[in-house]
Amino acid sequence: MPKHGGHFTLVFILAIMPILLAVSAFSADLKIETTAVLTASQQKVFDSLTTSFRIPSCDSVSLAEGLKRKPPCRMAAYLAPFARWLATKGKTFDETVKDCAARRDGMDTGARFSIDLTGVPIAGDETAPVTIVVYISAMCPLCKYLTTDIYREVTLGALKGKARLLAKPFTAGVADRALLAAAGYGKYWDYITALNNIKMRPDRPILLRVADSLGMPKDAFEKLLADTSIMQNLASFRKEGERVGVTMTPTFFLGGKRYRSYKDPQWVVDAALYENEAILRVAH
Repeated sequence: MPKHGGHFTLVFILAIMPILLAVSAFSADLKIETTAVLTASQQKVFDSLTTSFRIPSCDSVSLAEGLKRKPPCRMAAYLAPFARWLATKGKTFDETVKDCAARRDGMDTGARFSIDLTGVPIAGDETAPVTIVVYISAMCPLCKYLTTDIYREVTLGALKGKARLLAKPFTAGVADRALLAAAGYGKYWDYITALNNIKMRPDRPILLRVADSLGMPKDAFEKLLADTSIMQNLASFRKEGERVGVTMTPTFFLGGKRYRSYKDPQWVVDAALYENEAILRVAH
């Protein structure tokens, strides 16, 4: 009996080895963590998903079959690390299927919206193929964390030369007005980064101290917080956001497509890389 069980285990490992190798090779390029050991129940969820989940853009083959192709189907290669990550989070099979389907459909077939790319500074290479637009609130900790992280990626990281970033305030509070005031001094991204580093709710005195620390004249900066043109720009951003379906912050658009997956930096970057590859394939 032990001999039979050992034989079964060996056969199973050999069967899934191409999948594990494809996931590891792809994830290394993205610096996505996939080395966490799955429990037996987590492995069962991941294995069940790879053999049953279908990918229309890969001739509707299963995720596992898509990974075994040479070269692997790109959507399969992008979804596999995500599916494994979900398994490490203890997601059920049904939850994993739902999350993978939302990610697959958003990346492959999502509608594209026209978004005005003026009004706020662009971070990253202005000629980069992919434009990332995120609607934020300067009072939202997750907005500042994600925006700051993606900013680093487009300027120094995996998205350098591949994507550019615009962060448009969706609300019109004093912190949002302060962001646009900082833009007038060429300090928009410095100001967002500084706000992200403050682990408390930024009231007016804090906003003014941040401006002063970045070399902006305090009195002139404070006057801008009530500037009519800034208020008009914020109202315009709000109206545009509502037109493209924004109801909460942060909300991302990649190449005009609404991002509907996990609001985690590594998966936003991953989706932007997929969009970049899609654009390059069309161009060639």
